[in-house]
Amino acid sequence: MKLRTELIISFLMLSIMIGVVGIWAIISLNTANQSIKNISEEIQNIAISSELDSHAQSIRYYDEVLTQSARNFAFTQDKIWEERYREFEPLLDEKVNQALSIGDKSLSQLFKNIDVVNKKLVELEYRSIELVNEGKFQEAITVLQSKEYKNNKLIYENELRKYVETKGIEYNDVLITSTVNIEKSTQDILENIIFSLNILYIFSPVLILISIIFGLVISNSITNPIKKLADISYDISKGNFKKQILVSGSDEIKNLSESFNEMSQSIQKIVKLEKELTRAEEKIKSERFSVIGELSARIAHDLRNPLSVVKNTVELMKISYKDPDENTLKHFLRLENSILRMSHQIEDVLDYVKPKSLVLENHSLLAILNSTLERIRKPDTVTINLPENNANLTCDSEKLEIVFINLITNAIQAINHKGTINIRVSEQSEYVLIEVEDNGPGIPDDLLPKIFDPLFTTRQIGTGLGLPSCKNIIEKHGGMIDVKTVLGQGTTFIIKLPKKALN
Repeated sequence: MKLRTELIISFLMLSIMIGVVGIWAIISLNTANQSIKNISEEIQNIAISSELDSHAQSIRYYDEVLTQSARNFAFTQDKIWEERYREFEPLLDEKVNQALSIGDKSLSQLFKNIDVVNKKLVELEYRSIELVNEGKFQEAITVLQSKEYKNNKLIYENELRKYVETKGIEYNDVLITSTVNIEKSTQDILENIIFSLNILYIFSPVLILISIIFGLVISNSITNPIKKLADISYDISKGNFKKQILVSGSDEIKNLSESFNEMSQSIQKIVKLEKELTRAEEKIKSERFSVIGELSARIAHDLRNPLSVVKNTVELMKISYKDPDENTLKHFLRLENSILRMSHQIEDVLDYVKPKSLVLENHSLLAILNSTLERIRKPDTVTINLPENNANLTCDSEKLEIVFINLITNAIQAINHKGTINIRVSEQSEYVLIEVEDNGPGIPDDLLPKIFDPLFTTRQIGTGLGLPSCKNIIEKHGGMIDVKTVLGQGTTFIIKLPKKALN
């Protein structure tokens, strides 16, 4: 029996006995029934919004994949990028058509515009692929860099941006708002039921008994599934999307439960899609870094040999000048500093993109620090205070020297070649703590989270690979590196290394 019919029959029987009071009860419970419908509509709105958001995210992702594949094929002529493009192009078209089928009038027009622009972009990208296959590589690149292609990409981005603006609020806000509405509607239902029961309780014992019997039956048939719905709504609002409602009861409650379960499954799909998109983006970034890394390693390796020739030539020139004047010595010093800086940048690149396996042996930390200082050109205006105590640990001494060279060189540059650098060592039961402290200006808060990111640098002469290399080396030893800074007072890098590194 439907919930509406059940409620009407029950309260018609009560209305014969209690007259006007019964009418009030029917009105209250009809209001409760309307609240249940509102909950169902709210859940359906969430499901539609979830599906549209899913299609929009997929469209953005597939467009990025197609653009990157077409460009990579034009530049590298690697067939894998053509295969990737032909694999993903139908998927993008399918997602656009799906979005067209479920959106309202305004969103449908927006996705129509996206479909038109997408067809133009696909036509240009297939033209570029055909030119590459014909061996016309430069013409293929020209197509992808043409004004027509760029204009269509701009229209494409603007239409997707309009979608976000048209939605008004983000998906999470929609979910939170709808959950709050569901809870409010549930509360309204409970309040109406309680109000109806209170009216009946004021009459004679017989009517009270009848009212209790009917009230309990009706209340249990409504409030129990709604309470379960409210509990599951709360769990979903906290991020537990795997909760499901057992479908049972009257038609309305059954429909509501089915709609709620569909919403929960839709949300799970969105979460899964977001994770897949994140992994795909990370994969694309990894592929980009791999290509950049290989190219950088080749360039760095090709520069090392001529740089050695320049360095040896400078040494021979210094020997040939038996009694150089002060101006000549300044020129030699400038050349040596430039060679040293270039060598350091080349080593940064090679250490990061072509890391070698660790050679682990027992070493004195103080000996490593002293060896490091012999490899650094320290200005006379900089004071470096080494620790008085020593510590022994199993490590790759060459790799740790690279770490200390980078940290000390950065500290010298941070204090503008004038100031004090303190190096402290302390031991714990299984770890050694090393602190490299300078009295420079400190690191701004907005830059602090980025300092270990590859290619990030605030200096024109830096590669942006020094600190990332340090982090990789320390983590390969099973340790960690952290930084603390105070603006105007200085920066301290803290290294924690196990005394016995993992092989």
